[in-house]
Amino acid sequence: MTGDPSSDIIRLDEHDVIDLSDAPEPTLMDVVRSPAVRRAATRAVLDLEQHHGHAPWIVICPLNGELIASSPSFDESVDWKAQADVSGRFEQGDVPLAVLSLAPDGLDDDPAARAGELVARALSEIVVAERRAAAADARAGRAEAMASTDALTGVGNQRAWWERIAEEEAHRARAARAAVIAVIDLDDLKEMNDQRGHLHGDLLLRLAAQTLRRAVRPFDVVARVGGDEFAVMAVDYEGDPRVFAARLGDALEAADIHASLGVAMPMPTESLTDAYADADRAMYAQKRHRRQRTGA
Repeated sequence: MTGDPSSDIIRLDEHDVIDLSDAPEPTLMDVVRSPAVRRAATRAVLDLEQHHGHAPWIVICPLNGELIASSPSFDESVDWKAQADVSGRFEQGDVPLAVLSLAPDGLDDDPAARAGELVARALSEIVVAERRAAAADARAGRAEAMASTDALTGVGNQRAWWERIAEEEAHRARAARAAVIAVIDLDDLKEMNDQRGHLHGDLLLRLAAQTLRRAVRPFDVVARVGGDEFAVMAVDYEGDPRVFAARLGDALEAADIHASLGVAMPMPTESLTDAYADADRAMYAQKRHRRQRTGA
């Protein structure tokens, strides 16, 4: 894994990159174009048109001259940019929105011009508040994503696993939904750490996570639930759990990863937590069998 530890990007290798910034902080233009700001701007110019000569009013962004909102009498075919020289009236960045009257004498009408300036300031305050709220939501979303992600491998961590188990249990309570759970324990991690160092052990963990992630469907769940232990849940799975286990086992073997694997599907009277425990016992049974067979 490369990159700044504080970054939202986890780079597993040159082809596999995980971006935790699910909610990037918005730019000023993102907020200016947001539904909340557009609604406020539309209400503002409607009120201005009703109270200032019934002439068209528009709201624009001085940063790029983009039209944000217009009052009902505005004619889209009119070249409003020729009527309102924005660059000469507003400093870029002074206010994120400008409010202009398109009446023939609108720019020279002091009461109307003053009203437009006051409304522009009010709308600009809305933009600033919306941007701060959106940025806070984005930071909270990133923090939540990172809190539920295993930083080393990029898959879910133990917290994410049990949260998803709870969510899926709620779905199963409302409707019959089949699921299968697998527990995978890497056989060689301790030996690799002892013989070649923890860097190689970390590489093995990342390779295992990638391999499992690619062996299942995009909406299935992969999590690292322990030091060398992974858990996988396939939701809405109607097939034979042994087929699912074979798919995971074949993928790990193709990647030259030695692992013990157990799989279980809950009975109608069992919970997913019960199935996880069954899969965990099956995994340890396979691990004991392998040790006995190799004389370890």
